[in-house]
Amino acid sequence: RVRRGLGSIRQDLNVSIACGDRVEIKGCQDLGWIPRIVRLEMARQLHFYRLANTLRAAAGQPLLPPDRRLDDEATEATVAEAVASRFPETLHDVSEAFASSTSGMVERGLGQGHVMLGLALPGMSGLLGTKTLDEEGAQLPRLGRELAGAAKLAGVRGVFHSDELPAYGITEAEVNVVREALSLAEDGAFVLCLAPHWQASLALEAVRGRALIAHHRLPREVRNVTVSKGAPLDGTTGPMRPLPGGARMYPETDVPPLAMAPERWTDLCANLPPSNEERRARLTPTGLSDDQCDQILSRELDDRFLEHLDQRPAKALASLMLEHETA
Repeated sequence: RVRRGLGSIRQDLNVSIACGDRVEIKGCQDLGWIPRIVRLEMARQLHFYRLANTLRAAAGQPLLPPDRRLDDEATEATVAEAVASRFPETLHDVSEAFASSTSGMVERGLGQGHVMLGLALPGMSGLLGTKTLDEEGAQLPRLGRELAGAAKLAGVRGVFHSDELPAYGITEAEVNVVREALSLAEDGAFVLCLAPHWQASLALEAVRGRALIAHHRLPREVRNVTVSKGAPLDGTTGPMRPLPGGARMYPETDVPPLAMAPERWTDLCANLPPSNEERRARLTPTGLSDDQCDQILSRELDDRFLEHLDQRPAKALASLMLEHETA
């Protein structure tokens, strides 16, 4: 029997344009949605390329070239350092500003012992965006949604940001108190997260990271089609995880980075085992055939082979070792 209907087949889409980068999209179960999903992803990549250059121009940094193949690593590193210095890592507990809030959402959260943490985003006022739909009802790309997507990976339901406030029962007066608490300039934006302290901290750290990335080309990542009631909501996508490398290795997210002393790093680099190319180069002068070299290397017999090379002719020794894997 052949199973039919949604869910019986799955397609992964890979989308990239010159000014963006490769994004893998999962959850494309309905073939009819694929053109729309691709179009919206292309629009998203173009939007964030333009936004990156808007942010870089405002910060006095060199603009991104229109083709990612023209990117310069040294320039990007310099921009990253300059931008990071402008974005504070400090999170502010602004729960007190909402002590008398009439927002049901905020009141319930604070009543459960959650906190409202705030993060300042200098120079981003008006750039986070508000919900706007295209002619087919799909949400247009906006940075605020990307920041919320980053926060949700920490397990929170979402965040509030200044471009969309006052709303959700949060008043203009409360917004002003938050701006004052964060010492924001007129062009500054902010993001709020209501959750247990540890979770809100993780969420806003992710938000800051995504805000910094907004000054660069979009990251390679795996995204998932936004689904509602088992079907695509509007063709837009949300982040899932970084795109794995060629060896299908994902960055480890559960183990904190290990700080390594420079002398330890130098010692490790000086004592690395030989590369495959170096191992083969050691065998080349012995006169072994390519096939014998391949087998010796694949079975990791090269050290023992070289150790006993003075006891027998090279090809005879190789044949003996490959036949018995001993010497």
